[in-house]
This record gives sequence, C-alpha cells and structure tokens, in this order.
Amino acid sequence: MEARTAKRWLEPLRNTPLHPQWLLRRRTEEQELQTIAGTVLDVGCADKRARASLPASCSHVGLDYPATASHLYQTQPDIFGDAQILPFRSESFDAVLLLHVLEHLPDPDRTVAEAVRVLRIGGRLVIETPFVYPVHDAPFDYHRWTPDGLAQLAERHGVVVHVRRSAGKPAETGAVLFNLGLGFTPLGWIRRKSPWLALAPAVAILIVVINVIGWLLGRPDADKSTMPHRIRLVCEKVH
Repeated sequence: MEARTAKRWLEPLRNTPLHPQWLLRRRTEEQELQTIAGTVLDVGCADKRARASLPASCSHVGLDYPATASHLYQTQPDIFGDAQILPFRSESFDAVLLLHVLEHLPDPDRTVAEAVRVLRIGGRLVIETPFVYPVHDAPFDYHRWTPDGLAQLAERHGVVVHVRRSAGKPAETGAVLFNLGLGFTPLGWIRRKSPWLALAPAVAILIVVINVIGWLLGRPDADKSTMPHRIRLVCEKVH
C-alpha cells in the first residue's frame, strides 16, 4: 500500500530526473504501437496508457482482472476478465497487447496461447516484460525472462517474432535500481516514524544526481543486451 501511495505522489514528476524511474520513462519504442491498425485488445490495461500511443483510427478494448483493476490500481477497464481465459471468440482482434502482464500471471504459456487464439491471421502480438527490475505488485509477481527465453515462449505458440528489442543500457538500469532502493528507504522511515526521515531531502537530491550520472554514462554505450530493464517482442500470427 505504501509503495502505491508513493507512486501516486511521484506521478507528477514522472518525466523529470526527480523521479526514481526517470530513465525508464524515456521511451523510444512507441512507434511500434503507432503502426498498429484495426481492433486492439489491451490485456492488463490498467489505466489504458497504451491507448494514447495507438493511432486514433484504432478501436481499443481494455481488459483487466477484477482484483488488480479494482483493488490494486483503482482503474476501470472496458471489460473485466482473466487473461488466461479470454472471453472472446477466436480471431476477433487485429492486435493484442501484453504489456507488463506475463510476469504477473501464474500460467504465462496459457495467456500467450489465448492471445494468439483471439488474433486474426496476420495480426500482431506485442509483448513487453521487465528483466532487471524489483519485485512489484506482490504477491502477483512470478516471472522474469531473458530476451531468448521470452522469444521462445512466444514462438512455441505459433507466432513469428519480427522485432526483439531490449531497453536499458547497464549504467541506466543500474541507476534505476539504485534509485528505487533509495526511493523505498524513506517509506520505511515513514512507517517507523524514524528520525532518519530528516534525510529525505538529501535522498531526493541523490536521486537526481544518480539519474543524471546514469544518463551521461549510458550515452556512449550501445549495449542493451547485457542488463536490460525490459524486453519487448513484436510478433505476427502466420497461421
């Protein structure tokens, strides 16, 4: 609960170096969503943020599980449902999004199989998961995949992976993890009413410094395969 409260407090800072996850927010992959057309199923849609990256001509359907939508995120999807048993006919959608969803499900294979089932032939499946990232939304956080492992998961359900993208250079990912550790520390001080809370302004300054250092060290580095903070696949259903 404290982590979710802190997340709401920090939301206005999400695009500034004051935010512990600033280096995650600097996203460049949304052009992949901008090329999608037709009817799109957004599984685990949360606040439907992905809809803003889709073309205006797309028809967006947001689905989420009652326990996470109502109790965890306090959001309202278009449809309540289980990603492991999708309440739609086969070949109903031109695209399916599984953005930061698979790690939260006990049976990710079943979820991918269901996503492929409701896709039309030629439709696109976009999967994104974290790799180097803390436990979050506990107790609903079960899995982490390498890029090869995630591609293997998708391909065994009959899709072809056209794009495999890792995001996060080692310095950037390291800075994010360090800052998240710094960010969670004052929450413990608040819970225990510790006098260490007086150091909270210093923590905020250190977060900015670490963000800038991570950004600067990451600029000349092209390596995004060793220590990515997230992985994205763009797949096609071919039969």
